[in-house]
Amino acid sequence: MTTPSAIPASPLLAQGWRGTRLRMGMRGQVFILRVLRLSLLSRSFQSSQLLDQAIVTDICSWYAETVKWFLLQKLESAGAGEFMNDTGMSSSQQNPRAKPSWGKRLSLVAIGLILAWGGKLIVAEVDPRPMPPSRFTDMGGDFTLEAVRGPVSLHDFRGKVVVLYFGYMHCPDVCPTALANVAAAFRLLRGLGEIEKVDGIFVTLDPDRDSVEKTDAFARYFHNRIVGLSGDHQQIAAAARAFKVAYEKHQLAAGLTSTRADYSIDHSDYVYIVRPDGQIGEVLGQSSTPKDIVEAIKPWLRWTNNS
Repeated sequence: MTTPSAIPASPLLAQGWRGTRLRMGMRGQVFILRVLRLSLLSRSFQSSQLLDQAIVTDICSWYAETVKWFLLQKLESAGAGEFMNDTGMSSSQQNPRAKPSWGKRLSLVAIGLILAWGGKLIVAEVDPRPMPPSRFTDMGGDFTLEAVRGPVSLHDFRGKVVVLYFGYMHCPDVCPTALANVAAAFRLLRGLGEIEKVDGIFVTLDPDRDSVEKTDAFARYFHNRIVGLSGDHQQIAAAARAFKVAYEKHQLAAGLTSTRADYSIDHSDYVYIVRPDGQIGEVLGQSSTPKDIVEAIKPWLRWTNNS
């Protein structure tokens, strides 16, 4: 792996640094060196394909905080009209009638260039490469159904990772278990600070009994980031067909009816991970755990709008 020290520095930046460091003071010099070092580290990590989203996030957070500190230091020393030197005295204190020189002005420009260069490099490395082709080219696609707020399409969730599940409210065990696992996965993602990049969708396969309002309340009972969608039979059939969801109404035998239902719906039990570009990233079976769901989501987080 290429080490940071092996990456050549820009001659222009080096020249600006030599002209600037004597006017900055020790703390300012340390700040600039840290910016350059972390920028080069992040670039070398990416060149070896070891760059991790958490590392980039930490670097960007540190960079923002450090720039804030540096600017505050600049403002505090504005009364003296310049940065403090290594002796703790400004040139204006040593010579009250000294005027800002062109060298000083160029030094400030050099500092600005260094700051901009460091920030631009870090931001550029957060910018991801194109997503790989989906392995699930024979399924998926956009659909439009009804939400509490009105018509909603899967396309409306572009830029987020979507966890999609098809079921129905009167499902005795499979659907509640799947939604509980999705909710548990979302809680894990919240602990990782990634929950804002993910949304959940629950599509009912029983529009006769599951109104939009009931479906949404049912979904949000498990987690408030899971939206419930319903629609007419044609809309739901089209959405289910796109994701190859098999379902069939099964009439209950005499004597087995309950006060809330006289039929059940047999359906396939899959959790779909939809990538930020709308294509399917993974399909998980009924044995999937919350951790499995999180691991299936993680590869696509770097392509979300919140990255």
